[in-house]
Amino acid sequence: MEQDRAPKADAFATALSAEIPRLRRFARVLAKYTDGADDLVQETLLRAIAAREQFTEGTNLRAWLFTILRHARAAAVRRDARSPFLVQDTMPEAAVSGGQEERQAMRDLSVAFRRLPAIQREALWLVVVEGLDYAAASRILGVPPRHPAIPALAGKGGAAAEHRDGADAPHAIPGDIGRHCG
Repeated sequence: MEQDRAPKADAFATALSAEIPRLRRFARVLAKYTDGADDLVQETLLRAIAAREQFTEGTNLRAWLFTILRHARAAAVRRDARSPFLVQDTMPEAAVSGGQEERQAMRDLSVAFRRLPAIQREALWLVVVEGLDYAAASRILGVPPRHPAIPALAGKGGAAAEHRDGADAPHAIPGDIGRHCG
């Protein structure tokens, strides 16, 4: 019996390690700082390993891990709210030096991205960067598939129709997102 569990454990560990780069990217969206993001990923991996028996083979490991990561972030936010110490997220950002147009454009994009409501930021990241379909993103976020946080589903035709038909996620920002950013 133990021999049967070893290959499954190795397969789980391999699949888990393959998701680490995606977890780190999504954690950086949630945490804003690299060290906080790394802590979130570590906590996610610890929780996933501890809850290994709760994962159902054949289901979406990435969605399961992203859900764990979001829950770990929520727990960290609650914990930080009770802490009397200044949290790194509330500290002012350092001034950006340079002046190169590309860096400023990325900063402007980052500022605009951070101005989005958290649920829309997470939805946009999951669909555009991580390449998840809208149904998986809505499950991870815990919202119905037609929720405004999943903006491309609100449109008619185009990318939304492709995803309802099972096509891969586009690597462009959905055209009607501006309607949901206000």
